[in-house]
Amino acid sequence: MMNPNIYNIIFILGFWRLLQVCVNTEMVFKTTNIVCTGNPKYVENVICSVKARNWNNAVAYMDCDLVLPLQNTTFHLEVFKKGYNNRYHPFLVNVMIKMCDVM
Repeated sequence: MMNPNIYNIIFILGFWRLLQVCVNTEMVFKTTNIVCTGNPKYVENVICSVKARNWNNAVAYMDCDLVLPLQNTTFHLEVFKKGYNNRYHPFLVNVMIKMCDVM
């Protein structure tokens, strides 16, 4: 039997892919960095990475060890773009999803 958290990760990756498909095709976005944080009371060893599949696609991976069962899990996705002064500024997307509503 699969771990219930694997469904959350599959949903997150599917949502990220859907977001990439739905954006304007004339614009090109390149995902170079991903930051994952977790509450140390619930998760340990949080590891996130972006791996390039080819020149145009990248896949985001997340791996963590659960310490306690999760309840009322939320997923927060925020996209930033680098400005002319090499600082990151919020860009178009700031979404928070309650996973219990989706599952």
